[in-house]
Amino acid sequence: MKLFTRTQLSIFAATVCMGAIAQQDKLSTHFIYDKMSLNPGETGIENGTSAALIHRNQFNRLNGSPSTFIFNAETNINKIPGGIGLSLYQNEVGFINHKSAMLNYSYPIEMKDGVLGIGVGVGLFDLSNDPDWIPPTNAPTTFPDNWGNRVKGLDLNFGFYYQSNKNYYLGLSAIHVNAEQSRMLLEEKNMLLWEQGFMSRVYNVMGGYKLNDVGPGTASANVLLRTNFTNTLADVNLMYEIKGKIFAYNAGVTYRTNNTVPFIAGISYKYFTLGYAYELRQKIPGWTNNNELVLRFRSNI
Repeated sequence: MKLFTRTQLSIFAATVCMGAIAQQDKLSTHFIYDKMSLNPGETGIENGTSAALIHRNQFNRLNGSPSTFIFNAETNINKIPGGIGLSLYQNEVGFINHKSAMLNYSYPIEMKDGVLGIGVGVGLFDLSNDPDWIPPTNAPTTFPDNWGNRVKGLDLNFGFYYQSNKNYYLGLSAIHVNAEQSRMLLEEKNMLLWEQGFMSRVYNVMGGYKLNDVGPGTASANVLLRTNFTNTLADVNLMYEIKGKIFAYNAGVTYRTNNTVPFIAGISYKYFTLGYAYELRQKIPGWTNNNELVLRFRSNI
């Protein structure tokens, strides 16, 4: 049996129970490779096929710390207009295991200076708890009485995404649109999960701009804002890329409004990109900084 220390569990429970967006829903420093799961309108909006696998590990000195896997694959389709995609997600936080699978479709509308994608995602979520530790009596919260419950339900996303021909993009989306029905399912199973924060409706606003010929490479700025109107989290990212004869190299820095500063570095070869992010955050006793890896495939065919 793996046990949290009393101090670690108290800090961990307090952090999750505060309802931070980061812990309620997926959080990725490489959100530029995760746009589709945040906004189905982006699905297949660019020509070709792409896929990305992201693994995120938080507070890895703490037993039961958050561990996240995200997989996205998307492509254009020729027989009917638009793009289709598949997004898979798994997040383990302590005794909670949250899985989802989402099918996305985006209908493109050609505009004067770009393409507007109107997208919808339809999927299923699987939420379960299976503890192997004993909560201390002095934890700063109360835990549900019934353990080992499991809930499955419908998950719906909707979004608009505009890709301009002038090197910028804008997006607005809502994920877990049917959050009320999800909360009702959790209540029926007595899975309170801190007032059902794990399935609250979240609104995403994203945007970015790229500058070519900045010195020997290109520079870009990307912004992602997530809110459920109770808590808000924003990422502001700056990236720079240099293309060599064989490899391309990128590096960047992000500021996240929860006092986190992720540093990003990556290398690309033909269709593949390997990236790594290391996050410096406000120090919490006994916790380490966060790490994230991404492997991406991108083909224009």
